[in-house]
Amino acid sequence: TEYKTLIINKYKPSDFFIFNNKLAVQCGKNSLFVSKLQPESKKEMDYKSFINGYKQLIIGDNKK
Repeated sequence: TEYKTLIINKYKPSDFFIFNNKLAVQCGKNSLFVSKLQPESKKEMDYKSFINGYKQLIIGDNKK
């Protein structure tokens, strides 16, 4: 599994947000970009599908 760390710490852990048009999640001191995820009882999806279908879970000023 490939992951990229962001040096962002302005949200609560587990909060999803948009950074540079990509989905990220806050994890303690830093954040991670999310490329694929699987919500409970749903099929795996890419970050673009998650952004389009779960806008209510995404916080921040860059909300699309």
